[in-house]
Amino acid sequence: MKKSSSSGFTLIEVLIAAIILFSSIAVVADIFSAASLSSRKATNVTSLYQMAPIAIEQIKEKLRTSSTQDGIQLNGKVQLAEGVFYWSATRINSFRPPMQFDDTSPYPIKFHTYNVNVLAEQGSLRQSFNFEVFVW
Repeated sequence: MKKSSSSGFTLIEVLIAAIILFSSIAVVADIFSAASLSSRKATNVTSLYQMAPIAIEQIKEKLRTSSTQDGIQLNGKVQLAEGVFYWSATRINSFRPPMQFDDTSPYPIKFHTYNVNVLAEQGSLRQSFNFEVFVW
């Protein structure tokens, strides 16, 4: 009788190797997908934060030009490239300039402090922040 020596892998060994291979591919694909989503979110947030200083300057300019009005509450909207900034400002304080030694009557109220609340939107991203500003 001849002894048969077979070389190669059995069907079970091939199936186990295939399961291990496809499992590792699935894990790598999931990690790549999560990293891609995280990168997209970070890009959107960065873009929004890059537009924020421009929007804040426009809000300050609007408050400067509106500070002579009697309103305590001001609202507005700043539209930039891909983002929209909705804001509302509440006047906290109003001040007069200091009197000089030879002044007989006080100056009119000219300085104002506002608390500004901003809601920034870009696509599905929404971010809110607030700040105080002193205008004249």
